[in-house]
Amino acid sequence: MASALRLFEIASLCEPPADYDSIIMANSVINSAPLVLGYTAPAIRRKWAARLYRISRALIGDETAESLAYPPSARRLILIAPLRSFRWTYKLGQALGRIMPPHWAAHPFLQRPVVVMMNATAMTGYDLSYALPTALRDEDSDMW
Repeated sequence: MASALRLFEIASLCEPPADYDSIIMANSVINSAPLVLGYTAPAIRRKWAARLYRISRALIGDETAESLAYPPSARRLILIAPLRSFRWTYKLGQALGRIMPPHWAAHPFLQRPVVVMMNATAMTGYDLSYALPTALRDEDSDMW
C-alpha cells in the first residue's frame, strides 16, 4: 500500500493544474450523466447531478473538486450511502415493475444500477483510432 500511495503521489505531481477546458469537461460530464441515464425532467436531473457531484467529490477529494469548480457540498458523503440508495432504488423499481409492468418495463433501474452506469460510460459503437494527427491544430490535420 505504501508503494501504491507513493506512486499515486508521483503521478499527481505530473498532472497539470485544472484549466478552463478541464473545468468545463468535468462539469459537463456530471451534468449530462442524468440525461444519459434517461432522466429528462429538470428537477430530477438537478437532483441526480447534485448526487453525482457529491459522489465525485468523495472519490477525487475536496482539493481536486475545488480546482474543477464543483459546487460546494453542504454535507460529507460516505460512499456507502449512494450504494444503499442505488440498492433501494433498484428494489423499488423491481416492485413497481411487478405492479405496473407496462409503465416501468423500459425504466433503466429495473436493471442493476451498476450495469446502467457501466452501459452509460461504455465507449461502444465508436470506431476508435489510435493514429496520431498530421498537424498540431485539428482543423489543419488530414483525415487519420
